[in-house]
Amino acid sequence: ITPRVLEMFYQGLLKTPAVPLMTDKKYRQTGKFVQPPTIRKIHNLLHSAFNQAEKWELIEKNPAKFAALPKYEMQERDIWDSQTLFHAIDCCEDERLKLCLNLAFSCSLRIGELLGLTWDCVDISEDAIRAGTAHVRINKELKRCQKDSLAALERRDRSTVLLTFPAWKQSGSSTSLVLKAPKTESSVRKVFLPKTVSMALAEEKDRQQRTKEMLDSDYQDFGLVIAHEDGRPYEERQIAF
Repeated sequence: ITPRVLEMFYQGLLKTPAVPLMTDKKYRQTGKFVQPPTIRKIHNLLHSAFNQAEKWELIEKNPAKFAALPKYEMQERDIWDSQTLFHAIDCCEDERLKLCLNLAFSCSLRIGELLGLTWDCVDISEDAIRAGTAHVRINKELKRCQKDSLAALERRDRSTVLLTFPAWKQSGSSTSLVLKAPKTESSVRKVFLPKTVSMALAEEKDRQQRTKEMLDSDYQDFGLVIAHEDGRPYEERQIAF
């Protein structure tokens, strides 16, 4: 494998139909081709593999070091400003979704971190709110993962799964919904809360407590901050900003 071979491979990928997302109904074809950002990820993977092969003296040099990638111009993402956020919150009629908006933007949370937040990582005591030290600790995320991948990591003692949720729908699914530790230690962090968000969290906690008392044993308590009425977790596709 030479740099030229890799370059021809990358150029061929630009003419290869992209694999549709699993969330697309019936895995329908998108009509799109593999894009340069995806090719860069493939290149990084190959670069890492060839680099290891070079260390093991299986090859003389890493061909990925010299392979040219397809040109790609980074596009800036549209980011909401404060005015847009406040307008969205004012228009939102669902209190739980409104809380998601407040948490996502005030704490800079990714969707998995938001849905994986648990009450044991939230300090909204009266003293903390009064002193301005109310905070959340981000140390896990909610993900849907392939069962075979989880089993492989478990066998290699590399599993980061903290909790596997039960399946509520059809049996025989190839995936599981889990709470897992983040990929990197730098993702674990403590974020202080504005008073308005602290108060919104306190209201949600009180509402959940009343629901628990009303549903009794029918409430499935996983300690999640963002949860369905019966305590079940929300998934990313169910929370749309």
